[in-house]
This record gives sequence, structure tokens and C-alpha cells, in this order.
Amino acid sequence: MRLLRLSSFLIAISPVAALAQQQADAPGDWRALLGCYRQGDWRFALDSIPFIGVHNIEPESRLLRSSHDWDDRYETYWRMIAPDSVKLVLDDGLHGVRYRLAVRGDTLTGREQTVTDIAIRIPVRKFTAVREACPAASTFPSPKLDSATVADWWAYGALLPSEERLAADPWRAVAPVAAWLRAHPDALRRWSIRWNARVQFRRAADADVRANARELAGTYRLEVERTGGPTQVFYGRTEIRPRFALRPADTALIVQERPAGYQLRFTLSRDSTRLPRPGPGIKHRDAFGASYDASNSTIDVRFPGTVDADGTRRFRGYVMLVNFAAAFRDADPEISRWEYEWYRQSYRSDAGVNEYAEIVVSPDGRVTFTQREELGPDRVVTFRGERISGVAWECTGYQC
Repeated sequence: MRLLRLSSFLIAISPVAALAQQQADAPGDWRALLGCYRQGDWRFALDSIPFIGVHNIEPESRLLRSSHDWDDRYETYWRMIAPDSVKLVLDDGLHGVRYRLAVRGDTLTGREQTVTDIAIRIPVRKFTAVREACPAASTFPSPKLDSATVADWWAYGALLPSEERLAADPWRAVAPVAAWLRAHPDALRRWSIRWNARVQFRRAADADVRANARELAGTYRLEVERTGGPTQVFYGRTEIRPRFALRPADTALIVQERPAGYQLRFTLSRDSTRLPRPGPGIKHRDAFGASYDASNSTIDVRFPGTVDADGTRRFRGYVMLVNFAAAFRDADPEISRWEYEWYRQSYRSDAGVNEYAEIVVSPDGRVTFTQREELGPDRVVTFRGERISGVAWECTGYQC
């Protein structure tokens, strides 16, 4: 079997990995790809160790070892993306290389794409690597992992939930991860596990709010006024469901048991007919799918709320107005100036959520909010909203 040479320094690290060698004959099984490959002067090994990433978190990813010393600054991993296709990634969060390759016996062939945060066009290149007998372990200096880190990666990686499990029951899906971290607190000293765990619980919180937090979705009539000035009327329409949970106010918190809140994207307009069209599956270029401009706002909602004796629910939160306030420059230029001044003095980017608005959900489904922004005793901006329908938009395009 081809994997015998590899096992001497890659697979024999873990008893769990030894089982992989025995099961490598199944068609489309990732175990069949374990081994060493060469492309020109680059040698790399597809390892069985679960990859625990910081910048890149993809399910079912495993460690890729490289013969290049300089690849130690990258996160290097591989994963099956189809029964006959594999993805290789070398990435530091800003720059890197990604490969999408077809499996043709002992050959991997496909495309090599350089990625960067610099706005330049880099052509896609053809790439072919051929399996070879594994050389000495010293051939692969990247990444540098000690045996204790590898052991933790094996134990922790075996507990990571799939996307399907997260969608079905997010908090049950991450419960084994939480239990393991509580039993192995020293593992959180490893930056890779600490950051990865934070993201796993954030994924659970995101799945929770996407499924359950829809009480504020809809179309709103909005008013803003300042002390001594006229009232300005405009409109807003939310997306159909939140996409993201808010991070906990305690930034040191890793293990979560419930979402801290959520952010609902909110598109504003002075003309209600220019709001994004409603309905699932409709791409609207003026919402959040292809443009980020002054009309793009958000409603932040903090959990937990309170419940009155009559069933009215109340939440603290924040509704962003600062960008759109310029729309009132002709009618009342002071609103834009006051709003910007208040935002600069009061908004906290490190707060998790800014709790300046009271959001009220009545038992009959009526939703209102009031946000008071005080610059001084006689300099107050009051921002109010009331939901007038349940019509919301859903964006399915890029950057949605």
C-alpha cells in the first residue's frame, strides 16, 4: 500500500491516524489521498491530522506539510471538495495560494490561484503534482508542530461539528467542544485552538439567530428630529433574517451557550418605492448584495430582553443613522452635523453592541423603537421607527 512510507512520520503520530491507513481503499475517501507529492522543486504531503485554523476554518480540513521553509508563516491545509476533487490552501489571512485539483490516479491536476488583499489581477495557472514515495520527515519543515499540539489537534478536531449538524441543532452540535475545552483548559493556551473555538461558538450563534430571530424583520416608517428642528420622515426595510450574531460583550469569552444578540441589515430610503424588492431569491443591487453606501444601515439587538406582565418584549440595541443622515442636509443640515458629532463621541466599536435604542415588540406583533442621542441638554437627536408591514428583502448574491 502506498501509505506505508508516509506512516513512518505522518500517520504513526496518532493511533486514530493508523486506522486511516487501513481504510484508504474506499473510492472518494480522503484517506486514499494521504501521501507525498511533487510539483517541480516543491514537495508537499497530505497528512491525516485535523487542521485547526485561525484565518481559515473549513470543515473536514486536514494538515498539508510543505518542503518550503517560508510556508511556515501560512496556514496550510487540504480537504476533499468532491469524490474526485481536492482543495489545497496556503494562506496567511491576507495573501496565499489556493489549488483546486482533480484526482487522476496518482496525479493531482487543476488550477493554481494566488489570492491577495491588493487590488491586482493575477492570472490563474495550471498545476500538476504527482505522487511519490515519502522522503525523510525533515523534508517538510512547515508547519512546525510539537507532539503535544498534534495530540490536541486530534482530540479537538474530532469534535468539530459539520455544517449540517450546526444548522439542525447548533448548541447541541458544539456541546462536545464545550465539554472538552472545560476538561482541557490548558488547550486554550494554544492560539490555534483558542481562536478556532471562538469561531465554532460564533457559528452556532449565527445558526441560532438565522433560524429563530425574525421578530423585527419587515418594513418601517422612520422619523428623526433634533431639538428645535423639523421632523424628517423616511423608510427602511430589513433583510428577511439576521445573518450574524453579535459577539459577546466580554471579549475574553470563548465558550458560549446562547447568542449575545444579532445584527439585522436595514436599507434606508426617503422614498418607500425605492426600497429593495421583497421576496426570497431576488438579488437587489441597492441592498447589501453589490453596494455599500449611505442607505446601508443595521439594527443591533442585544439578548436577553425583558418581558412585561402583558407579554410585551423589550430589547436594548442600536440603529445606525450616521451615514444616512446626510440625506437631510438640504432640509436640515444640523441633523447631519449633530448625528456625526454624537456618533464620534458615543459610538463604541469595541462594545459588542451599543445600547442606545429601546426596541419594543408588542403581543399583537407591533414593533417600535426609540433611540435618543443626547449631545447636551438642548441638543438631542431623537430617532423613532414603527414597523408598517412584514415585507422584507433577501439577498442571495455575492457579499450577501
